[in-house]
Amino acid sequence: MKILRQLLSKLQLLIMGTLMAAIVVIVGLSAIHFFPANVVRDSTPTVITSPESNPIKNDSIESIPTRELANNQPFLQHFPYAETNLEKLMIVGSYGKDEYQRFEQLNREAAQKLMQLIYAGRTEGIWIIVISGFRTIQQQQILWKTQVKKLGSEQQAAKFNAPPGYSEHHTGYAVDLGDGRFPNLDLTTEFENTTAFQWLKIHAQEYGFEMSFPPNNSQGISYEPWHWRFIGSPEAKTIFANAKNTKF
Repeated sequence: MKILRQLLSKLQLLIMGTLMAAIVVIVGLSAIHFFPANVVRDSTPTVITSPESNPIKNDSIESIPTRELANNQPFLQHFPYAETNLEKLMIVGSYGKDEYQRFEQLNREAAQKLMQLIYAGRTEGIWIIVISGFRTIQQQQILWKTQVKKLGSEQQAAKFNAPPGYSEHHTGYAVDLGDGRFPNLDLTTEFENTTAFQWLKIHAQEYGFEMSFPPNNSQGISYEPWHWRFIGSPEAKTIFANAKNTKF
């Protein structure tokens, strides 16, 4: 009888051990599925946004005119940029909610520095969020057509948006940032009045970022306090060399 009780006790332990091992395996497989290697998960607060600030689905995109993309020359005071290799991108945050939620990506080296910047801000009570990162030429085409229709001409639209093939967002080194406490100021010049912007003005350069379109910039583009580009690596500096050194 004593031997039987010992056997039953060992059997119970074996069953419990097997169940625990199965649970660990299942959890591990789930983590691999949802959090693939080399991907930074959403570490910025989700912000409610309107449909207008989200990229339009690609099923409504028409072919992109090759007039602007056929050469390597500026067009309407914007410089041409090739789309980065998608394998170089990392997720840096999410923006929007429910059906409008999207995950934003940057080039790995820019992404890592941006996350350091965001964490540094948080230690000082600053809530910096990612609004928009990498953008395809197709997505830019939709935004461009919308702006041209709204403003009446390509010349006017170019003061506020880049033509497809000419957006810094194509590179994976440009990012639009906002203040998590003031989502209503996203993508507006009033963003400059937030603590997030004031902090960025002082500290962004420490992490390799600079404002692409400050007031009275050489490209003649409208002031965009939310738009920052990464120049903290030789590759990034080369990509934006023309934009930094050319005056129109």
